[in-house]
Amino acid sequence: MKKHIFYLLSAAVCLLAGCTENLETPQSEIISRIICNDKLNAPCMGGTFSIEVNSSISWKASTAADWIALSPADGQAGKSTLSVEIKSQSFSEESRQGEIILTNAKYKVSHTITVTQTSVSQVDDNCKIIYTNNSNCPLYFNDYGPYFNANIIGDLYENGRGIFIFDEPVTSINDHAFDFTVCRSLTSITLPDSVTKIGEFAFAGCDNLTSITLSDGLTEIGTSALIFCSSLTSITLPDGVTKIGWGAFSHCDNLTSITIPDGVTEIEGSTFSSCSSLTRITLPDGVTKIGESAFGYCSSLTSITIPDGLTEIGTLAFHDCSSLTRITIPDSVTEIGSNVFSYCSSLTTVYCRPQNPPSLGGESFNGTLSNLKIYVPRISVDKYKSASGWSRYSSQIVGYDF
Repeated sequence: MKKHIFYLLSAAVCLLAGCTENLETPQSEIISRIICNDKLNAPCMGGTFSIEVNSSISWKASTAADWIALSPADGQAGKSTLSVEIKSQSFSEESRQGEIILTNAKYKVSHTITVTQTSVSQVDDNCKIIYTNNSNCPLYFNDYGPYFNANIIGDLYENGRGIFIFDEPVTSINDHAFDFTVCRSLTSITLPDSVTKIGEFAFAGCDNLTSITLSDGLTEIGTSALIFCSSLTSITLPDGVTKIGWGAFSHCDNLTSITIPDGVTEIEGSTFSSCSSLTRITLPDGVTKIGESAFGYCSSLTSITIPDGLTEIGTLAFHDCSSLTRITIPDSVTEIGSNVFSYCSSLTTVYCRPQNPPSLGGESFNGTLSNLKIYVPRISVDKYKSASGWSRYSSQIVGYDF
């Protein structure tokens, strides 16, 4: 009778502990159960994880892995929580495995939890932004929220190289994300292909940035997005880009070359203003407008190819391009703003192809060489010499057979 009562009491303890053994299981097996998950999967950036333990006996937790820390080390019978802290992976490591063992020496039982941590290389490339800097410390944001369309769930850094990891693919780099106040030490950055837009002032003032790899999916570069990136020497814009905002590359003092894709139809105001090392540029065929001051103060610019189809050249568009020696204005142009070529002190030759003189703003050739020649269609010489704005330069207008 006493033995029967003992088995009933043991069964009750097992039910309270969440066991599922047959009630006829002997006492020695019933009381020796430690119940919890036997697997834990962790991301490369690590973190703290909780494992619920439901046991009918006390236990001790241990691990041989130096990248796993456990708290508490001892647990009592009943329901409890084991906290597991996992260190972040280094960039070069592969995925790794370790074990957590819960033991009870008295009853000679144990429970093994296998911990698997993924490597950085296993993270979706569209969920990563990779960067380098020269300050030997990670980039830091007071508040990640406004800067990206996804949440940062990991921030890894070692030896000058950092990786932001997001909970979903990044589609935009929002306004001011890496601007003056945050990233003066940024030297290079690679954006995922999922990014379609770079917002206003996104990299403004990153004056140590020498390299930026833009995403293949990029379509828009916002106002002043890379203004004052004075260490940037060259950049290739992806074929999908259709819009380059006002002042996007202004004051990139060391930018010597840039490839503009065919989808761009307008070079907005001040886009390349004060890019003093830019030597030559070819605009794509689809461009119909060059905005105000678009290439102003590009003092090293010696050559620019303007496509047929362009209709408007904005005020100060080539102001103070002191190395520009010649330029051809296509016959599609109908409007030329004021001071467009003012202080182009090396300009000797302008080929102006329209038969009907485009409207010309005041002082468009102010400060140019006295021997500047403006070649116009031979049949239109008189029209140009009498047209408003052009008449001021009548002595320099020469007929030409285009």
